[in-house]
Amino acid sequence: MSRQIHIFCPECGERSTISKVIYSGVTGATLTCRCNNLDCGHIAVWECEFAHTVKSPMQIFDVTERQITPGRNKISQFVLSCTNCGRRATITRTARVHDESYVLYVRCSHSDCQHRFVSRLNFKNAVVPGAGVSGRLIQDIIKYLPASERQNVIDALREAGR
Repeated sequence: MSRQIHIFCPECGERSTISKVIYSGVTGATLTCRCNNLDCGHIAVWECEFAHTVKSPMQIFDVTERQITPGRNKISQFVLSCTNCGRRATITRTARVHDESYVLYVRCSHSDCQHRFVSRLNFKNAVVPGAGVSGRLIQDIIKYLPASERQNVIDALREAGR
């Protein structure tokens, strides 16, 4: 059974949808994700990289982090490849270690290989900050402007909002 990854916005905590995947060889990928919360609008980049081979099937159950349950997100465009044979691999379990870090337990789908390995998915950077960040940024800029320029900027923002 293949599990899908739920990636959450590091800004507001809502679910994010993968909008772009760039593969870097067999063992890595860069994911661009957009927050599903329209009020946030945060776009972030995540990096997925090979961590290590699982030596025994029981090693999978040694992790104590909470498990992310599979959902109905359409993340089918993100495909991991086996680090051993290069064929398609299946995510068997995901663990959210932190708001910005996941551990993916993966098994090769090819019947002759069945290689098991662990990959890490980590937040890299924001492409577009969330609405809360941009609002605070504008407030900070206005706060530190000289009084003579502050009113001009406030008037320009009001005009742009009409």
